[in-house]
Amino acid sequence: IGPDSDIQMSSTARQALFVQPPEGSQAPEITGKPRFGAAAMVFLGCSFAGFFPATVYFAQVGVWKLDPFYMSMPSLPSSMLNMHSCVAWGWSLGAVWQVAMGVGWLPKKQHRTLGYVLLAVGCLAFASGAALVLVSASPLSESFGAIATDHITASCLAICNLLFAVSYARQQKYLNHAQAALMCIAWASYPGASRLLGFLLSYAAGSCPLIFFSGWEALTVTLILGMSALTWRVGKQQTLLLVNLLAFVLVAANDATRALRRNEFLRCSHHTEQIWHLW
Repeated sequence: IGPDSDIQMSSTARQALFVQPPEGSQAPEITGKPRFGAAAMVFLGCSFAGFFPATVYFAQVGVWKLDPFYMSMPSLPSSMLNMHSCVAWGWSLGAVWQVAMGVGWLPKKQHRTLGYVLLAVGCLAFASGAALVLVSASPLSESFGAIATDHITASCLAICNLLFAVSYARQQKYLNHAQAALMCIAWASYPGASRLLGFLLSYAAGSCPLIFFSGWEALTVTLILGMSALTWRVGKQQTLLLVNLLAFVLVAANDATRALRRNEFLRCSHHTEQIWHLW
């Protein structure tokens, strides 16, 4: 074998060398993909269900409302609310397709391209959601409280995890990519999933309007925390997942502390609006 022996390599061997990930990166495949896919679909499904009543109401009346069963007309700018709602629905539907391709339930032909599309659409959806919270909580000195803080946190962490998901995919760190993508979906699904649980619990409490019910967001985040923790992989470095789990704990504690301090946890309080303010 001479110095030009690399030219003698078969095309199969050269292809094998080409597809190897860079030194220090993880293997291209991860085990337990169905677990990630199932968790993501549960999050997205709960989000769809939570926003379904508002979507039906919008289709009939042309107005988006947080609680279409009881709440009066919202004071938010209709153009801003309509834009956010449409973009958020589009991102969520795209996320279902993206998860199905990533897990292997559908061919992966468009997985990379759709990932970049969801990056742009997601940043717009999450940022506009945070802007709506700020408008809802205005003036901040009087109305910015626990739930507003939690929703701002959710928007920021959804964007951060989305950026990390794309970055990890480019580095071929696929376990970290899957966890970041799942955490993005978890934070993005939190508002819709909390509405779903809030509707069910407030109905059980005596058909209480959601705006007067307390503690449902804390319970929702606790459930999201538990499901997210199931993706922990023993023996792997998972700093991003750990940070997200701790953030879930803080967000749940924030809302629960406010409700417990007022002795209104999972109770209907018709004299106190719970939705955006009250520490």
